Amino acid sequence: MKKRYLFFLLLILLVGCSNINVNKNNLINKLDTKFNYMLEISELELKNYYGIDTDKFIDYTFKISYNDPKNIYVIVLPKNKKEAKKEIDKFFEKQMNLSNETNKKRIKNKYNNNFGDYLFYIVSDNNKEIYKELNNYLKAE
Repeated sequence: MKKRYLFFLLLILLVGCSNINVNKNNLINKLDTKFNYMLEISELELKNYYGIDTDKFIDYTFKISYNDPKNIYVIVLPKNKKEAKKEIDKFFEKQMNLSNETNKKRIKNKYNNNFGDYLFYIVSDNNKEIYKELNNYLKAE
């Protein structure tokens, strides 16, 4: 009986969690209100400077604030999650090399999760709280 109960509870959680429809533009607008001075990194810069193969993504946004401490968010709709994560790791490795100790610690503690089919990464002082707020926002849409 306990196994059935746990199975149905798990099923409800999985189905409930996967029903988030993501409007990426709404998500970006909401994030941009949380952070100041966010600049989008161009495809050319992602390819040439960070060495990222953007062909691994269907859709993507990489934004960073250049003030201290850095705030970063990455939203990617991957073609293949495993390959996309490798490309995103290149971006964060480069950020680690460019950063001071405060920003390195924040980058190490980045928060990553999913919004629907999108991979989502956030670097900030309150990244988990922002994720929870965004998740609630998307569920309410």
